[in-house]
Amino acid sequence: MADRAWFQRAVQTRRFAIGDYQIGRASGKASLNFGYPVINERGDVEAVVLAGLDLAWLNRLAAKAQLPEGSALTMTDQNGTILARHPNPGQWIGKSVPEASIVKAILNRGGEGTARASGMDGVRRLYAFTPLDSTAEAGKVYLSVGVPEQVAFADADRTFKRNLLGLGMVAALALTAAWIGGDVFILRRVKALMKITKRLSEGDLSARTGSSDGQGELEQLARAFDRMADALQIRETESRRAEEALRSRYQELQALHEISHAVSSTLDVHAVLDILTKKIDILLPYTAVLVWLRNEESGQLERAVCRNLDEELWKGRKSAGIPALVKEAVNGRVPVVASDVQTDSRTLDPEFYRRHGLLSHLSVPLLAKGEALGVVVFLTRERHDFTNEEIQFLATLTGQAAIAIHNSRLYEQTRKQAVQLEQANRALADFTAMIAHDLRSPLTAVVSEAAMLEDGLYGPVSEEQKRRLAKIQAHSRNLVDLVNDFLDLSKLEAGRVDLVKQEVNLGDLIQDSLDNHLLLAQSKKIALRTCVDPGLPRVIADPRRLGQVLSNLLSNAIKFTPEGGQIDVSAGKNDATGVEVWVKDTGLGISPEEIRSLFEKYAQTRSGQTTKSKGTGLGLAICKMIVDAHGGRIWAESEEGKGTTVRFTIPYAT
Repeated sequence: MADRAWFQRAVQTRRFAIGDYQIGRASGKASLNFGYPVINERGDVEAVVLAGLDLAWLNRLAAKAQLPEGSALTMTDQNGTILARHPNPGQWIGKSVPEASIVKAILNRGGEGTARASGMDGVRRLYAFTPLDSTAEAGKVYLSVGVPEQVAFADADRTFKRNLLGLGMVAALALTAAWIGGDVFILRRVKALMKITKRLSEGDLSARTGSSDGQGELEQLARAFDRMADALQIRETESRRAEEALRSRYQELQALHEISHAVSSTLDVHAVLDILTKKIDILLPYTAVLVWLRNEESGQLERAVCRNLDEELWKGRKSAGIPALVKEAVNGRVPVVASDVQTDSRTLDPEFYRRHGLLSHLSVPLLAKGEALGVVVFLTRERHDFTNEEIQFLATLTGQAAIAIHNSRLYEQTRKQAVQLEQANRALADFTAMIAHDLRSPLTAVVSEAAMLEDGLYGPVSEEQKRRLAKIQAHSRNLVDLVNDFLDLSKLEAGRVDLVKQEVNLGDLIQDSLDNHLLLAQSKKIALRTCVDPGLPRVIADPRRLGQVLSNLLSNAIKFTPEGGQIDVSAGKNDATGVEVWVKDTGLGISPEEIRSLFEKYAQTRSGQTTKSKGTGLGLAICKMIVDAHGGRIWAESEEGKGTTVRFTIPYAT
């Protein structure tokens, strides 16, 4: 026995031990052995008490258990070996079935429990199982009892079916009663509510349920429904009023916009008044609108335009004067209201208003820049109480029209002044040309006579006399140049100089100007150089006037360049549209402050005021006018002490 596992476990653990399934060596029967150690006073194991359980007896004991039909009682050890089985013990005793569903469940849990699983014979059962001994060292033996699911749930199914049948009968009776009661007490009222709902959804906000004062849920719902319909009807009314107010406000804003647009886009008084009266006709239909305007020359109010009233009849009517209501609005610069002009004491001709059915009156002054330009009169054919909001809006509307009228009158006044100024300029130009012509003739005669005297045509002349005659000629020539400048300036300012345009070779024109000024430059030992782009195309311009520009620029450059200096005259392409010409000197230069006014009439720089050669200050102004007339541009670049460059452009086709 010493080699048995259960024997060794009893000795080692000193506790009760259960052996495995075996066939006895002596008896040849299936049995399950047990061992219990005998321990002395010293705690040593002196002996082991053993016992063997005949499994056949265990199976007979299991067979005596009164289990439901189809039930199974099974005893297994910790290895999944079947020790006892009912029914059919001979088929299962000694077999190891650790993979069976119920055996897996028992071995995995290792304690008490229940499971719903298939047995070794494949039948689905409800199992309850427990170990026979809870000591781990003793070895595990499990007892399980399984009852077929159909048997286990048979009583419960019968009870369920019986209860379900009873419940069905009760439900049928309840549904019948509910249908009858619901139709009478609920469905008919719900249908009535649905009918009212449909009417409300179709826009009939006057629909009501007409419910009683009952306290039932449906009566309360019906009353709540009626309250909701009342609120919807009130809200609809308020919404309609708000929509009308918004529409009216939109029309007012649109009218203001169009009047404002007229102010900025037209200077025609009649166009502005036409827009004003049309907009008022939209805002106040059938209202007669009368516009009075103050005559600028006489200062008296005069009838201008009207709408919704015979204009010819209104303008042609005879009256004792300006209506008192109109004068009150103009003089007081405030709107004036009369609820009934047919009976108002301020009315001059009540019969006229009765004949045309005019009743309520509002006069609004046309105010612009603090001045009353006239009055707009509104006359309704029904009694109308003008509200503060209406009066304020109409005052704003007429205020915009007043600004347009004011601008129109300013424009007309400016236009007349411009015509008068142009006429005055032309007269001044004619006068200047006449004076210049009359001055140039005697001055030319003086120069000629002085030259003949200097040449000795009238007798011998001393050296002192020659010097005096040379001064007379120089001063006379300066006066001739001054007269010519004034003559050119007056013609250019009056726009009376017609450019005689033709194809011009700028290279040749520049060379001619240099040749004309060569002796003057040599006298001051100034070098003249030119650089013209050989590919420069011809331009369409007036060669005489361009020559005048080059002559003025060269004269200024020579005048303000000290002895030994240098002057360059160049030309090249400015861009794809024109050419650029520039005259660069090495003179004294010009300050940035003086450059800004360089091309103005009579402008004199500090260097010009200190030089010996005095000028008129008109040369550069004339150059600018000629360049501008060709569609070009002229400007100067300079730095004090480093010379000045004057540039101008001429378009290819001008």
